[in-house]
Amino acid sequence: YGSDDVLHDVPEFMVYVKNITDTHCCWCSFSPEDGNVIGTGGGTYEFKDGKYVESTQFWFPSGTDIPGTTTAFDSKMKGNTWTISGFIRNVELNPSSGELEQIDSIFMEEVWQRATH
Repeated sequence: YGSDDVLHDVPEFMVYVKNITDTHCCWCSFSPEDGNVIGTGGGTYEFKDGKYVESTQFWFPSGTDIPGTTTAFDSKMKGNTWTISGFIRNVELNPSSGELEQIDSIFMEEVWQRATH
């Protein structure tokens, strides 16, 4: 977690949950104290050429350029631990062409634990 060169654990004031169905994914961060949603996003995904590929279709809070982007992550499953890592593109709309253009990228690594009942 974080935007600098050092990866950090998710802050204690935040819990992340990711749900995956056969075709879609959705993640949510929320406060464990009061249950208020901090952020959420989701869309479709596929496993292609050894990568986990997420196509983000919605994002909250709004005002970001993430919806409409696709990110390919390296993916590794070991027991109940799933690790994905890759570069998230930061894009903006080019007013002349009407196309989204990449302006930067940020490395991200997520480590997920399979929830058991």
